Amino acid sequence: MLRIRELREEAGKTQNEMANILCISRQVFANYENNVNQPSIETLCEIAKFFHCSVDYLIGYSDDFGTIPQNNTTNKDERELLAIYQKLNANEKQHVLEFSRYLAQRK
Repeated sequence: MLRIRELREEAGKTQNEMANILCISRQVFANYENNVNQPSIETLCEIAKFFHCSVDYLIGYSDDFGTIPQNNTTNKDERELLAIYQKLNANEKQHVLEFSRYLAQRK
């Protein structure tokens, strides 16, 4: 699992917190991060779901983060914004993120 640690750290979660979320021990989760053991397909899906990424991205098969699952609570504007964002190039996405952070800090 090349990206589990990277995603966990970006999310600000500890190994213990992730283990609790996945209902596994911290050691089992650490073994996933260190490529000692591989998670089951079900656990892989749960990890990808938690990080809102594709399993392909999670295991390093693709550099495309994948489609973020949209749950029923996502409103029409959020879905539209996500669809637009996914069509942008990396530089444009960076501008959107910077502007979003600026707006969030103004509150």
